[in-house]
Amino acid sequence: MGHRHRAHPAGHGRLHGARPGGDRADLGESARLFTELGDRWGLLRATEWQASLAEMRRDAEQANRLFGEGLRMAEELGLWPEVATHTAWLGWVALESAQYDRAIELCGSALRQANAQGYSKGETMAEMGLAYAARRAGRLDLAEGHLHHLLEGLSRDPDGEPALHLPDTLIELGWLTELRGDLAGAMALHAEAWAFAWKIGDPRTTIGAVEGAAAAAGPTEQSALLLGLAAAAREGYQLPPGAAELEDIERVTVRTREALGEEAFAAAFAQGGTYKLDDAQDLL
Repeated sequence: MGHRHRAHPAGHGRLHGARPGGDRADLGESARLFTELGDRWGLLRATEWQASLAEMRRDAEQANRLFGEGLRMAEELGLWPEVATHTAWLGWVALESAQYDRAIELCGSALRQANAQGYSKGETMAEMGLAYAARRAGRLDLAEGHLHHLLEGLSRDPDGEPALHLPDTLIELGWLTELRGDLAGAMALHAEAWAFAWKIGDPRTTIGAVEGAAAAAGPTEQSALLLGLAAAAREGYQLPPGAAELEDIERVTVRTREALGEEAFAAAFAQGGTYKLDDAQDLL
């Protein structure tokens, strides 16, 4: 999102490049200088980057405070596309904190604001947050309608250049499809998402596709292998799951452990941990 592309808040960093990060001291100094200069637009930009870094590091309290400050500045400056963006960001922080009703409310408001401005990137960001929160809140019909709308007009040509939000959206649709009981359809969506995320070079989303595939595999040894692979990749890339991601992971883990038994689950999970993220394509 703010780290690479406003329509893609879930992707933080590239597989084959530097890990996500940033220098908080430099950002703080930028904010101080813009304040001294009385440059409120510059201060808004610096505050947004500080907030984005806090969100990326899962510091929800700091992210909420900074995005809230940015929202107030954007309102005072009459920068209505920025108002929509910061409202959506607050919705994403709520989503990642598993506050789904709040996320639906904020992202829904941001979507209406972005629509009124004809701000397409803001619309995409807000609609993603709304759909993802609705799925996690069990409002599957609401989520499904928005997910299909997000996919409209996007090329899914495996040889083409995918939109940055395509793999995340396919993953969410995969989770929803699994919840509706269509495991084969869900697995196909996660495999497609994995390929696009790998091509883009987004480790968080690539790992998310593996975790979704673990759910689509049902309570099987394959599921335990994929869970182990994803856990190892998260550790290697220093990408711990947030509260919302943990809910999905734990649901699949509990179901698979109960089906296999503790010993068999542990063995398959450990074996999965020996694989690399690019090995997943042979396991899906």
